[in-house]
Amino acid sequence: MAANKRFSVAVHTLAVVGYHQRKNSSLVTSEDIAKSVDTNPVVIRNLVRSLKAAGIVESKEGKGGGLLLSKDPKSVTLGEVYRALVPSPVLKENDGNVQKSCQVSCHIKQILKPFLQKADQAVLDTLSHTTLEDVIQAIPK
Repeated sequence: MAANKRFSVAVHTLAVVGYHQRKNSSLVTSEDIAKSVDTNPVVIRNLVRSLKAAGIVESKEGKGGGLLLSKDPKSVTLGEVYRALVPSPVLKENDGNVQKSCQVSCHIKQILKPFLQKADQAVLDTLSHTTLEDVIQAIPK
């Protein structure tokens, strides 16, 4: 799955968990989340591993188990969610070998590097201004 789609599915997942947690404090299963997202529960479980490692969600195993938020939604930014899923930069340089006979090939990586870093930082800055609480609050009651 593409990184940008993973992010959207992860935010959707967290919104489902937070919404249900606020509504009735019940745990939400990966099957229930998968229905909301319209995907396979395995996709949700794979995303949840990264979200658990980042301390954003926790899970209860077995009968009556499911997911719950580990943190207050007001303290979870979308930037934090993004970093949990995409630890590498948004845009990466070409990792091909430098062709010494080509002037462009010899210099393009160092030329592009600052632009790629700025783009990555802009994405994180933008996402860090929105919290999971903002997303949940935007869901009509």
